[in-house]
Amino acid sequence: SFNTLEIIQSSNGYDPNDSTTLALTHNKTHTVNKAGITTDQTVEWKNDYHLKNCFMAMMPPSKDYTDQYKVNGTETGSTISRDKAITIENVTSAVLYSQESGVYYEMSISKYPYYNNGATFYITNNSGSANYNKMYYYCCSDKEVTAGTVWESTTHYSIDVTK
Repeated sequence: SFNTLEIIQSSNGYDPNDSTTLALTHNKTHTVNKAGITTDQTVEWKNDYHLKNCFMAMMPPSKDYTDQYKVNGTETGSTISRDKAITIENVTSAVLYSQESGVYYEMSISKYPYYNNGATFYITNNSGSANYNKMYYYCCSDKEVTAGTVWESTTHYSIDVTK
């Protein structure tokens, strides 16, 4: 048995216009233990870019087990919309769940680059053929980034089964 497993990843991102120009380096450390998974990320931008919508954390649980959400430790849940995405500002943790299934998927952010109106979660039910809901932590939209800029984040993921 083990107490902790650590997985280290390093990757490069390339400019989508020419696919040869290095746009960024991306380093991740995933720490897995009985409390869940913690992911520490560092992104270093190598060139100047205008960014549209950026997400650095995502959790896609099955629709079979999630139809409600809670944010920032609230006791009362809300229904995940089947018609549109939900954008919630000033949030550092969210839970997608279903009382019927007894499964709770939590994603919390303890360190993050804040470029919007505070911490923002984006929850969508991915209607159509997708069989999962998605919970994202929204980093920025319509943002200029310059070479040398470093983004750092820490995200914790956990799954709790109560039934």
